[in-house]
Amino acid sequence: MQRKAISLFEFTGIFSLLAFVNIISPCTSFGTDKISVYSQQIRINPKNTAAYILRAEEYINKEPCTTADSQKAVQDCSKAIQLGPISPVAYAIRGTAYQSLK
Repeated sequence: MQRKAISLFEFTGIFSLLAFVNIISPCTSFGTDKISVYSQQIRINPKNTAAYILRAEEYINKEPCTTADSQKAVQDCSKAIQLGPISPVAYAIRGTAYQSLK
């Protein structure tokens, strides 16, 4: 049986899925800011729902989390929900972001 080579698109999707379930983190070994890494993933693939969700989570977990950070998290989660409406994680993080705005 001959093995099929994985395309760059398939690799990016696998990488995003693994990052989404926290099996790997794309930034821990590089020492870079996670928000900028997820932003770069979104620039590469604007339909990357996992990157929007992970970036929103980083905005919420920032110390201190400002109103602007919470608004960015809401925007990212709303975009993730628009791309994949059956993502309970996006709804949960967006709810947390809305709570921090009150």
